[in-house]
Amino acid sequence: MSITTKTLSALSLAALTLTAPAAVQAAERPPSPQRGVTALMSVHNESYSAKYVDINNVKCLYDDGEQGSNVSIFEGWYGVNESYPTSGPGQYIERKLSGECAKSSASFEVNFAKVGWVKIKTSETKGYHVVKNTNKKRIDVDITPYSGYPHYTQRIEVSVD
Repeated sequence: MSITTKTLSALSLAALTLTAPAAVQAAERPPSPQRGVTALMSVHNESYSAKYVDINNVKCLYDDGEQGSNVSIFEGWYGVNESYPTSGPGQYIERKLSGECAKSSASFEVNFAKVGWVKIKTSETKGYHVVKNTNKKRIDVDITPYSGYPHYTQRIEVSVD
């Protein structure tokens, strides 16, 4: 798993721009009846200091670009008021529906170092939802229906302040 560093320098902004085409390609994927529960996700640092984000315990999700889904891309340093992705509706994530994942929920954890973590899980009736937040005073998760594309079920925004 690679760890990216997110800073506000011109060099890192250029590096982030290089990753944008993959996100755009994922956003343009046509609907498919075999598709798992999908969402567009973003992470924001609204605090007054830089924060490191870990993505842990990824289960039954396509990752690292598989099927256009990439939840691990959120790992790295976020400067003050920095977000990923820097523009657009969010990074595409998708639940796996094959093998042992066919009857299991997908889940992952977003960990803000020295602040707390939140666990997000899928279910057939709720879609993506929060099952644990260790610091509700500082970590906010907003999960809303998303109708920008017919096959995206939700938009997930995770922020720390």
